[in-house]
Amino acid sequence: MVEKRFLRQNSLMINVTSIPSLRHWPWEKTLEVAVLALVAGSVLWKGGKTLEITWILVGVSWLCTIVYWRNKKLEAESWKLEAVPMFLWLSVMLFIIWTAISYRYSTTQNYGLDEVLQTGALGLLFLWIARQNLQTTTYKLQTVLAYVTLVACVIGVLIYVLQPVNRLVGTFVDFRFHTDYWPNAWAQYLLLAWPIVLLWVKKNMRMERYLFLILGFVLGCLLLSYSRAAILAFGGQVVLFGILLQWQEEQSGMRFPWKMIRTHALVTALIAGGVFFLVNGIRGSVFEVQNIMDKAVFTADEGYSSVSERQQFWNQAMEFMWRSPMVGWGPYSFRFVQPHVQEGILATSDHPHNVLLKLGMERGIPGMVFFILIVGTVFIGVLRNIRYPNHIAVFVSISGVLAHNMVDYNLQFVGIALPFWLLLGVLAGKNTESANFTRLVRPVEVLLATILMIVALFEGRFLLVSSLGRHAESGGEDARAMLWYDEAKGAWFDRDLQLSRTHLLINKNRFEEGLIAIEDYLKRNNHDYRAWKLKGELLLGQGRGEEARSAYERALLFGKDNDLGILRGLTETLIALNQWDTLRDRLPKIEGEMQRFADAIEHNTHFIALSNNVEEYLRLSNRLADLYPKDAPRYQLMGARVDRAAAREREKVKGRPIGRLW
Repeated sequence: MVEKRFLRQNSLMINVTSIPSLRHWPWEKTLEVAVLALVAGSVLWKGGKTLEITWILVGVSWLCTIVYWRNKKLEAESWKLEAVPMFLWLSVMLFIIWTAISYRYSTTQNYGLDEVLQTGALGLLFLWIARQNLQTTTYKLQTVLAYVTLVACVIGVLIYVLQPVNRLVGTFVDFRFHTDYWPNAWAQYLLLAWPIVLLWVKKNMRMERYLFLILGFVLGCLLLSYSRAAILAFGGQVVLFGILLQWQEEQSGMRFPWKMIRTHALVTALIAGGVFFLVNGIRGSVFEVQNIMDKAVFTADEGYSSVSERQQFWNQAMEFMWRSPMVGWGPYSFRFVQPHVQEGILATSDHPHNVLLKLGMERGIPGMVFFILIVGTVFIGVLRNIRYPNHIAVFVSISGVLAHNMVDYNLQFVGIALPFWLLLGVLAGKNTESANFTRLVRPVEVLLATILMIVALFEGRFLLVSSLGRHAESGGEDARAMLWYDEAKGAWFDRDLQLSRTHLLINKNRFEEGLIAIEDYLKRNNHDYRAWKLKGELLLGQGRGEEARSAYERALLFGKDNDLGILRGLTETLIALNQWDTLRDRLPKIEGEMQRFADAIEHNTHFIALSNNVEEYLRLSNRLADLYPKDAPRYQLMGARVDRAAAREREKVKGRPIGRLW
């Protein structure tokens, strides 16, 4: 009996001791793999624009922070480490904290939480990689980025050749929606990637013989993006590369083979041009190819609007920045407040197309200053002591991304933002200094990472539930969708959830409940013209005409250049109130707006001819024709003009060859 008990206990002991101890688990290696896998996944999966990538980013940053500080505590010299300079650390912390403060006082709180989480996670990973073994970590990061870039280029070429999209977008595409192609974001990613690919190939003896082909292929894919700003930024990168190499040559006394470098650059350029024309030739047998001269001289579909509207966005962002200079209007608020000062039909954007103006307008001037301090501190430290070509390549990579972000913001893509902050951390890491550790750093980082993780876990359930509701709604299962939306009502980051609920309630004539839902939305974001329009529709359905008119007037103030349905709703409200004199007095303004929309539809500005504004125009023109019989022929002619223009543009879309992939 004793012998059996001994054997049983011994067996149990053997099983327990055979389990690897968590204390001795190779956590550093595991976290390194996790970060690099996230880099690859974020680039290859829709450019990292999906919310699930942001949530995974938070989890990875939490693990990196917790494990790093746990291991430091176990080391013999627990208060000595390779530390980033305290000024830089404070700048990162203040940038994260100020972003959270801005969200707390945001005027559009149903959006922006994802930017808070992303900023916090990226800041923590920046600090984490700056403290790593940079020689090993940097090479692995370069290797992953190089392979991922080549894979993304191949996928991008296949999409460009087999899908009816006239610019190469790489993997920066959401195949579920025919409009979600992001060529400018793809071009910005390649501005970040090509110097890293060059550096990796030069370090890899097996690949160095294919340098011209690999780099030429990547740069050919950059040309196929047809991004004018990216091509200019690339030119600036090449010039900067040459200047820094010359500077390094003077500092070190070594001599670079400039003649060979120029020859290599020329061969690479020729291969890039060959890739451009070869891929376009293959595509031309199936789909129309965009004329490069039309793009260069601004005679393509968008004309000069891409330039003129950017200037408008910059001016508007500066105007709003000075209205709220301390905490801004809140992360992701530009999309909702910019229509207040909009200057053209559908001339709106999610951001002001400039990273500094976005930060200043949305997070306040301090938020913009903290970002400048982070980048400026790293850059100054690098420029003071450039020793190695890999520092130059990383510096050029980051500079290209920043230059492009001055005219087209794309750091909302984790596939760009994550490698950007990691590479910036690599540069910061070369300036680390052995310092007595301040007791403030460890608890602040651990607390911050834990708070971000708790928020992500709390909101993650609501994201899943609301996603199920949207899938049910798109499938026509309104009752099931309403159940899921009701489950998600406690979310902070609820986005358009209450608008979706309101639409469902209107369809069921449950106006009172719809008003409650829309009021909940307006408590958190009263700048969204869509909500005011829905409120007007609900109030009109209840026979509360004066209140409906007030709601429509607010919607018209905020969104008259984006939705002609607002003007039609206001017209119906004035009719319901028998305010004929008011309607007659406003008729010139109504006709003026109709003329602006008609011109936009004829020119298909921002693809407006494919939108619901066409149907709203026809309803409004027919309604006015019924109300004013003497002017009916004129209104009917206006409607016919718009109908013909819209039909022509829609026929073009229908006549396009269908995609071969989806």
